Amino acid sequence: MNEVTQPQQSSSDTVLKEKIYKDRVFWTGTFLGGPLAAGYFFYKNFKALGESDKITPTWIITIISMFILVFISLSIPDDTNFPSFIIPLIQASIASVLFSNYQKDKVSLHIENGGEFYGWWNVILVTLLAAITSMTLIFTYVAYFEI
Repeated sequence: MNEVTQPQQSSSDTVLKEKIYKDRVFWTGTFLGGPLAAGYFFYKNFKALGESDKITPTWIITIISMFILVFISLSIPDDTNFPSFIIPLIQASIASVLFSNYQKDKVSLHIENGGEFYGWWNVILVTLLAAITSMTLIFTYVAYFEI
């Protein structure tokens, strides 16, 4: 029997076609855009790197992080001198550590093999949209529950 075999595309070819987010994006985007920005950056990288099994857990962690952020933010008494940059600093640090643990090596390999990455204009847009969405959710929650 003559069987016609299709040439198989290697996973590295597929990976190189997709753009990814580099390490600095995670810290900056998360500091300014919150957990939604981090979740989106991780989602896009996992998708581009062919790790679709990690996409659902990424969004679950992102949503839980948003709830925790809202709870902590609304739990801080108004009369305390709590620096406003502490929570974003912690979020950005956590996102950077998670990036280092789960994506850094694969992203570095992607770039070394000629893969493309998203530019800063894309990062700024995603960060702004994430920040606006986060603030809308928080203000809606506060207005609904009249805290």
